[in-house]
Amino acid sequence: MTDKKVKIRKKSKFWLGYGIYMGVLLVLVMVLIIYVWNTMKKYEKAQPAYVVEDLIKNLESGDVSSVKTDGGSKFEPEAGLPDTFADEVKGKELTYKVKSSSTYKMVYEIMDDKNEVCEAVITADNERKIMGILSISDWKVASVSAEAASGAVNVKITVPSIYKVTVNGIELGSDEQVGEPVDMEGMKYVAEYVEVPKTVTYEVKGLISNPDIRVADASGNNIDVSSYTDYSNINVGYVTTQIPAELSDYVVTAAKAYSNFFSRDLAGCGESTACLQIYFPQGSYYIDLAEQYRQGDMWMYSRHNTPEFNNVSVEDYTPYSDVCFSCRIIFDKSMYLTATGDTRTEHNDQTYYFVNIDGKWLIADIKSNVED
Repeated sequence: MTDKKVKIRKKSKFWLGYGIYMGVLLVLVMVLIIYVWNTMKKYEKAQPAYVVEDLIKNLESGDVSSVKTDGGSKFEPEAGLPDTFADEVKGKELTYKVKSSSTYKMVYEIMDDKNEVCEAVITADNERKIMGILSISDWKVASVSAEAASGAVNVKITVPSIYKVTVNGIELGSDEQVGEPVDMEGMKYVAEYVEVPKTVTYEVKGLISNPDIRVADASGNNIDVSSYTDYSNINVGYVTTQIPAELSDYVVTAAKAYSNFFSRDLAGCGESTACLQIYFPQGSYYIDLAEQYRQGDMWMYSRHNTPEFNNVSVEDYTPYSDVCFSCRIIFDKSMYLTATGDTRTEHNDQTYYFVNIDGKWLIADIKSNVED
């Protein structure tokens, strides 16, 4: 009887110990499962794809604070680009794909339904082991870059080739030049002696905001172009200025000499054109005309007393280069005709084109401003 009770008691203790053991084991297993579960969740959350997905959510909501716009116009490195990019991606459904990958750096292409909108670089930091076998790192956005959007404002400006043009403070050059410089029209005779003045056209496309356009002549003087509201069609010609007094006296003397040759009032004009040659280049077309006139029609010009020049003015002085300029010379030439007693007044209004040859200003061309 006593032995039977002892056996029962021992059996009860066994099952109690077994139950406690199994309970502890179950708890440990549950703890291990929870630990492994949480660790795997942590490992999964540590993957760079989750960082990209969070970035995409921000972009879709219009938060572009992490985006740096690259490749925009050098004329607008900052203005309006983040806002423009935000407008492009806000509300769109964006996706991503891996562009390149390495252990500590991932590059993702973020796209809308058609095109790439930006590129995200994700980098790893603080690498560590979990569960003794898994490596995790803290992935974060290193950079997000996007091509800057093009605006609707285009600039096209034609100016003399010796002028300087700036757009938003940036000087235009060969990168913005359209085609080759173009010779000015009406410079046939000037071209025989010096390089013809040229114009050049520049173009800047895709600006977001209205630009600050400035033009300066060869002397650095600013030329007002504020009246142009159509930035795509700006034409600036060579600017007129005040002619230096000494040069003004010289061009008037030359113009009077040319006029007096044809009225037989220039000393020596009856013998040759040498008296006129000092104002023209060698081989000038105008010297040839003067010689033809001298030999043909000069004798028919009415006799008169010494002419008087009135209302003399020099206007529209236009420097084209260091070796070429034009100016408008106006005067009234009055002569008393000895045969009839009448007074003849000739109104002269001509544009003279001067070229500099060996340090001397000579007449290359003459164009009348008076309709026949």
